[in-house]
Amino acid sequence: MEEIERLRTQPVPDEELNRAVGHACGTLAASLATQSGPAATLTRVRSLGLPHARLWNRADRLRAVTPDELRRAAQDWLRPDRAAGVTVSPVTA
Repeated sequence: MEEIERLRTQPVPDEELNRAVGHACGTLAASLATQSGPAATLTRVRSLGLPHARLWNRADRLRAVTPDELRRAAQDWLRPDRAAGVTVSPVTA
């Protein structure tokens, strides 16, 4: 809840935004995925009638997001007062 509120109200450091964009672009997922993952994603994109180039353009669109745009979107869409709090323990495996 604290992180959601921080995202809503404070500037997002460029380093944090770049790290989040890298994950959103699939850096982590791609490094862990088998070939079936990208194949399923491409099949899904095509089934929606979208061009396959959408996958390659995604990273550029995400990199174009500024910290201020992210903060404004968080203020519009993230509502900590309507969320449930959870505790996540460290991952050990």
